[in-house]
Amino acid sequence: MKKTSHILVSGSLVFDTIFELGSSIKDQVRIENGIASKQNLMFTAREKEIYFGGTAGNICFGLGLLNQSSFALSVVGKDFADYSAWLKNNKAEFRGKLDKDGYTATFFGMTDTNKDQLGIFQGGSYNKHIGSLSLSSNFSNTELAQIKCAIFSPGTAKSITKQISEFSKINSNAFVIFDPGQMLAIDFTEESLIKSLKNSDILIVNDSEFSYLKNSFGINLEKIFSLGVSYIIETKGTEGSILYEMIDGEISETKIKTPKVKKVVDPTGAGDAYRAGIIYGIVNDLDIKESMILASKLGAECVKQRGGQTYKI
Repeated sequence: MKKTSHILVSGSLVFDTIFELGSSIKDQVRIENGIASKQNLMFTAREKEIYFGGTAGNICFGLGLLNQSSFALSVVGKDFADYSAWLKNNKAEFRGKLDKDGYTATFFGMTDTNKDQLGIFQGGSYNKHIGSLSLSSNFSNTELAQIKCAIFSPGTAKSITKQISEFSKINSNAFVIFDPGQMLAIDFTEESLIKSLKNSDILIVNDSEFSYLKNSFGINLEKIFSLGVSYIIETKGTEGSILYEMIDGEISETKIKTPKVKKVVDPTGAGDAYRAGIIYGIVNDLDIKESMILASKLGAECVKQRGGQTYKI
C-alpha cells in the first residue's frame, strides 16, 4: 500500500523573480497634504534572481527540511518540470492540474534598502484554473481521511471556501488552518469568510490582515471564536507573533518573540516558513505555543538567505 502524507498544503507554486533595489521605496512615494498624490515611480535594481516559490512550495520546503512529507495541491503550467523534481527532492508530492497550454505563476518581488518589499503576482495558469480545482479529483477519500493537518493558503475566496468545505465533509478530525492572506482584502465577502471560519481550527493572518478583518468586516475576536475557531495567530514580522485563544470564557493573549537576526537578506517566504513550523508542531503533537516558537525560528532562518526555499536548519 502506498504511504500517504499526513499534511495537505493548498496554495500557489510560483517562480519568484526577485529584484534587489538600490534605493528606498518609501522615499519615492509622494505625499501632499497628508495624501498620496499621483505616483510615477522608477527604481534601479542591483540584481535579479529567480527562485522556486509560492505559498504551497515554500511551506512544503520548510516541512521537508523538518523531514516531514506533504502534498502540494495547486495549478501549474507547461514550464513546471524542474520545479516538480525539486518538490520531490524535498519530500513533497504535487497534486492538482497541469495546464499544458499555460505557464506557472510568477511573483515579481522588489526588496529595497530598508527591506521593505513591493510585490506583483502574475497568476498564469493558477488564476485561470484554481477556482475549479477540487480535492475529490486529485485525492482518494482514503488519502484525505489520513490527513492530520491541512492548510488552505491564498488562492481565491471561491477556491479556499470550496476546498475547506469539501475537505471538512470528508475528514472532520484533521486540524484545518485557514490562511487567506492578501485575498482577504481582495476577494472575500463576509459570507465566504464566515463559511471558511466555521470549518477551520486555526486562523493565521498578519497584522495588516488582522486590522482589515476588524475594520472592514467588523469581525472581532469574539465573533471568530464563536464560529468554532480554536486559535487565532497574528504574525507581526520582526515583532514576533501573537496567539489568541479562548480560555474559561476569556480571550487569552500570548506573545511569541522572533529570534534576533543579525542581517535580514530577503523577507520573501518568511511567513510560509513560519507556517511550516506551525504545521510540523501540530502533526507531531506539540502544543500550539511550542509550535509557534519553532515557527518563529524557521522564519528567522529564512530571512537570512535570498529566496523562500534556500535556507537550512
